[in-house]
Amino acid sequence: AGIGFVPQERNIFGAMTVAENLEISGFQEPGKVRERSEAMYARYPMLAEKRKALARTLSGGQRQILAMAMGLMNAPALLLLDEPTAGLSPKAADELFDAIVALNKGGLPILMVEQHALEALQISTRGYVLVSGRNSREGAGPALASDPEIRRLFLGG
Repeated sequence: AGIGFVPQERNIFGAMTVAENLEISGFQEPGKVRERSEAMYARYPMLAEKRKALARTLSGGQRQILAMAMGLMNAPALLLLDEPTAGLSPKAADELFDAIVALNKGGLPILMVEQHALEALQISTRGYVLVSGRNSREGAGPALASDPEIRRLFLGG
């Protein structure tokens, strides 16, 4: 359907190498796996350096980059990210947000659910605030992040 999905947990195959994780993720167009893997290595040089390493040996931030690269292997028209910074250090989360912004600036629409609401809203084109599963507020991400009422109710200040 043209949608790439990166789940919050269990989003890599730890017993496989980085290269094998990318390869298995290109299942829709096996003839393009090598080309797309090389594109992922160019976009994320750390993956190229670790291509022969078992995925379970990567740091949390590196695992999330691998998971995103896996989600990109079938050239999706939309990328869904579920809590991409969950469990990451602040530095790793910042690096991951930078990678997400770069993908979006490159033309890829991204739909993200994120626990770090303030940071996510600041980088988002559009944001939605759900209350009890219903849309309560929506608007430009940075405007929502700076709205005093939203900050007080949902962002802790």
